[in-house]
Amino acid sequence: MLDPDAAVQQAIHLLFDTFARTGSAWKTVQFFTTHAIPFPRRVHNGPHRGELVWGPLVHGRVRQILHNPRYAGAFCFGRTHTRYTGDHKSHVEWLPPSEWMALVHNAHPGYITWDHFEDIQRRLRDNAKTYDTANSAHSPREGLALIQGLVLCGRCGRRMTVRYHERQWGLVPDYVCQYEGIAEGQAICQSVPGQAIDATIGELVVTIISPTVLQQTLAVQEEYRQQMRAVERLRQQEIDRARYEVHAAHRRYLLVDPANRLVAQSLETDWNTKLQILADLEATADRHHQEEPTLTPSQEAAIAALATDVPRLWADLATPQRERKRLVRLVIADVTLTRETEHILIQVRLHSGHTQTFRIPRPLTIGERRRTAASIVQQIDDLLNEGPENYVARVLNERGVRPVDGPCFTKDSVRHLREAHHLKSRRQRLRVQGWLTQNEVAAALHCGIATVKAWRRQGVLHAEAYNDHPEYLYAPLTYPIPNKGQWKRGWTATPEVMPQTEKEV
Repeated sequence: MLDPDAAVQQAIHLLFDTFARTGSAWKTVQFFTTHAIPFPRRVHNGPHRGELVWGPLVHGRVRQILHNPRYAGAFCFGRTHTRYTGDHKSHVEWLPPSEWMALVHNAHPGYITWDHFEDIQRRLRDNAKTYDTANSAHSPREGLALIQGLVLCGRCGRRMTVRYHERQWGLVPDYVCQYEGIAEGQAICQSVPGQAIDATIGELVVTIISPTVLQQTLAVQEEYRQQMRAVERLRQQEIDRARYEVHAAHRRYLLVDPANRLVAQSLETDWNTKLQILADLEATADRHHQEEPTLTPSQEAAIAALATDVPRLWADLATPQRERKRLVRLVIADVTLTRETEHILIQVRLHSGHTQTFRIPRPLTIGERRRTAASIVQQIDDLLNEGPENYVARVLNERGVRPVDGPCFTKDSVRHLREAHHLKSRRQRLRVQGWLTQNEVAAALHCGIATVKAWRRQGVLHAEAYNDHPEYLYAPLTYPIPNKGQWKRGWTATPEVMPQTEKEV
């Protein structure tokens, strides 16, 4: 049967309600500690065996209650199996419900239903940090990864963990499937950049929650009021118990024989102790009553208005990441990630049973981001047919083309790209077309180099600079060229006989 003390029943109900709201045994303990709520227990040993005492709630007590089927109205036997090893040591193993010797549902009144009990066991298993962390989901924590604990590997099916690495703008998460890599010393299954994935999941959650968030917000407000009323009732019942103890001590003191001073002094001390305990409880209740937040009608209206503007609330920098994770867990059961060659496949399974699939571009690696696009390399190759590297840099800047590692192109950056992609230089291209050096021209015309340079400046010989020094190459000598006597007598080349360059064409 349920405990006949109503305060005990309310304390246990509050424990289950707090766990349902927070999803964590530790958070349940924290709530009781923060609000200074005592919790009952029965003394099992010693002279006070069987008595009911009140004290702080501890984590072990919470787990004991949450794992006990009797609070769900079930009778059970054989939940554990003890085996002994050769060194006379015993090992206790917890068995699943299917292997219990006896399990009778609805054997007596319970605080929760059996379905609620099974849901609690599932949440506790998900929160557990066991050795097999690759297959366990965790309660939402303070990390930046939005779907931490909900990610499944699309290749092997195991749960993926989170790694963070530093970027200029802060930490960036990666979802990594590394169970086999750790357990068996193999390479990791896959690693998926998480920033774009979290953004996609955030947009999905905002879209799903927006139509129903107002109703959920009002339900949360009502749940908060009920919980605070339960806390107030527990505090008042504790004060009533302390007040009863004061009256009982007072009666015992009044009934003692005044001549028996030793007993009277002891009863008086007990009475004063009870009075001090009552005063402390009342002061604590007053302090918590003043510190606990209460929502005014205007604040409730503001919350209701905020609930309809989920995108702004989601994007607000003041919203803790832990709260975003809790919103994600309200609608999403798990997320399966598969890294493809150029894309990332995201398969989302909702609690409603529906699924949604997204395929987003795979973020570029640092090497890929610093790699010049093939289209830019092709433009450089084409422009080198027209002029040297400084000419290529000027044309690219005029076209608005920008390099990956600077604000504009320079002759040095063009030369670096040309050498990295094994492109022919302007000089090599001209030499392939048969253009000559000044020494070759001087030898062919039987003149000195000074004459060749002078004829180039006068326009007698057609030449082109292949760098910015400048150094020149000369066009093949297929057009009329004067001898020294003709040049000294004022010979000039006519436009009809001068060769045309590719740039002029």
